[in-house]
Amino acid sequence: MIEPVLVADGVELDAYSHAVVSAVETLGPAVVSLTAGDRRRSEIVVSLLAVLELVRLGRIKTQQTELFGEIVIERQTTVPNGEPTRADSN
Repeated sequence: MIEPVLVADGVELDAYSHAVVSAVETLGPAVVSLTAGDRRRSEIVVSLLAVLELVRLGRIKTQQTELFGEIVIERQTTVPNGEPTRADSN
């Protein structure tokens, strides 16, 4: 089965995911506003999907203090059962 690839402005979802993880690992917690700037709707959607997929995989954790507010993204160091994440076990 071929897995569909989501692309925004010529950039694949996987590239957005790698960029988010790399930024959080290098710079620490990041604040993301999905509506900031003059980004295209497709880029906003793919960025949000990348963040959601990384949360699902246990690579990052997010926090949003108010409805439609900024999203704080941090590196996830443990999964819910307390074991190291796949990224930490390397």
